[in-house]
Amino acid sequence: MTVRLAVFSLFLGLFTSCSVPRKSNIVRLQPDDRKTRLSIVAGLSTTDAGVEEMVNSIVSECFPDVELEWETADWGTGFAPLLQSHLSAGEVPDIIIGKAQDVAVYAATGCLAPIPTAVVEQIKPEVLASVSIDGLVYGAVLNVMYQGVLYNKNIFYRYGLEVPRTIAELEEIVRILEQVGITPFASHFQENWYTANILMQFALNDVFLSQPDWGKRFSQGEVSYTASSEMQQCLQNAAYIYTHSFSDSFVLTQRESDHRFIAEKAAMYLTGSWTMQEISSVAPYMEIGLFPYPNREGNARLIFEPNLTLMKSSLSQHGDIIDDLFTVLFGNQSFAETIYAFTQTASVLKAVPAKYPAIISSDIHRYMEDGMILSAARGNSQLVWAVQDEVARHTVLWLQGKEDFAQLLLSCDDARQYSN
Repeated sequence: MTVRLAVFSLFLGLFTSCSVPRKSNIVRLQPDDRKTRLSIVAGLSTTDAGVEEMVNSIVSECFPDVELEWETADWGTGFAPLLQSHLSAGEVPDIIIGKAQDVAVYAATGCLAPIPTAVVEQIKPEVLASVSIDGLVYGAVLNVMYQGVLYNKNIFYRYGLEVPRTIAELEEIVRILEQVGITPFASHFQENWYTANILMQFALNDVFLSQPDWGKRFSQGEVSYTASSEMQQCLQNAAYIYTHSFSDSFVLTQRESDHRFIAEKAAMYLTGSWTMQEISSVAPYMEIGLFPYPNREGNARLIFEPNLTLMKSSLSQHGDIIDDLFTVLFGNQSFAETIYAFTQTASVLKAVPAKYPAIISSDIHRYMEDGMILSAARGNSQLVWAVQDEVARHTVLWLQGKEDFAQLLLSCDDARQYSN
């Protein structure tokens, strides 16, 4: 049995404390009455599959008169269209589960209600800024992921390579690896979300670190890709990854790319800690490190991203029940710890110690101690996903030779129309 399945098989026996507030407004239904049904639209990443069963288990134990009706979609491709179809029809789900960056998008429509204080008080303050608007918190963040370059420590040791801090040092590593016949980077450009993710990783350290309001000014038409050498460098970085990766990366899925990296067919992998779920399941013995992709200034920071985020409908007829459900979920330490172990993510709850994926925990701690951590929310809250997705789509067309660079820049600027 793999580590992933073992963790998942244990969770059913862990949830013993419901901790429903004393003054709960839940109305207990008579046996012959229908259950209260709460609709959920959830955008889940590949590492999140199975979280639904964990939540259902809590509800079954603590809220026997409540039933959850789930609609799930891949966050990167299907979540936004699915949720938008509901909103267009005036059918706002009772609960929305997405990422922290979704909060600003959907709060702007008026369909979100503030998260209850009892839940907000469970979450570490440093992540609340990414889900707060005008002093109110509209998203309950459950976990956090880290992003950067995973690297095979054994390959680096074998060829005397050191973690790079500058672009020049990274280019030298790539040169040496290709000289000895090793593919420098694993990648999977088949999936548009991957292109969008790495572009944002570049932008966070090359643009937003020194120009924290670039995305806001882009939305207002004050700056552009066409006039920004920094953003153009981010696009060129994507081309650099593609050029020094698998020749068939346009047809690879994340899982296939993960397994090639595990099989040491590539030395580095610009990705996120979500890849650790597969590594921990298949090859927990691997010696893996993590570093931020170098920027032009040589001061790149490791990126953390608030991930699974629960939102509450402002139009639901069951607001009190949702408040109680959120309070139970965020107050159940066993539930949280199982989620973290299953998804290989870190805690953002005050009551649960922040345990990072074991293989890369020492690296994360080192960057934290050095103050070299940057929140993805800085960029994601300004360049919303619809903009990033469109920019990524045209970047792939450029990489495939279907657009030239000048066309790409114009297409990126045209993506401004998808801003809030």
